[in-house]
Amino acid sequence: MKMDTLIITSRNMDLPLLSMDTILVSSKFTAIAEIYNTCIKDFDQSSFIEAASKLSSLKDREVKSQWYDSIRLGCSVQKIGTKKDIPLVDEALEAYLKAYLTEGKKLKEIVDKEEKEEKNSRVDTYVDGLLEHGGPSTDVFVKKFGKGKTAELYHKILF
Repeated sequence: MKMDTLIITSRNMDLPLLSMDTILVSSKFTAIAEIYNTCIKDFDQSSFIEAASKLSSLKDREVKSQWYDSIRLGCSVQKIGTKKDIPLVDEALEAYLKAYLTEGKKLKEIVDKEEKEEKNSRVDTYVDGLLEHGGPSTDVFVKKFGKGKTAELYHKILF
C-alpha cells in the first residue's frame, strides 16, 4: 500500500480546510479530495466542481456517513480507479490544488481579532471532532499511536 496526503489548514485566511489523498493498493487506486467548511464567510466552490469533473469517468467511492458530513462541501470528490488512471487523477488533483491556491490569492489575511478567533475556533472544532468522533484515517492513527499522541500530531503538525 502507498498513500500520499496533502492537508492545507488555513488559519490566517478565510479558506476552507483542504485534504487530498491518493491510495494505491495493488492495482486499485483511490483519489480523495475533500474541502471542509471552516470559513467565516461564503466560499465559492465552482472552480473545485470544475476540477472534480475531470474525474467523472471514474467510479465513485462508496462513502459512509460521518459526523463531519455537514461541513464537507459538495465540491468534494472520492473516486476509485486503477493504476492506468493515475495520470488523469494527477491532472485533476493538480487542478483542484490550483483552484485552492487561486482562491487564496484573492483573499487578505484575517487581521480582526474576533474574526481570527472565530476562524481558529472553526478549525479546532473540526480537529477536535476528528479526535472525539473519529474518521477513516484518524481511527488508524488512534489505534497505532493512542489518542494522546494522535491529538498532539493533529494539533501541532497536521492542522
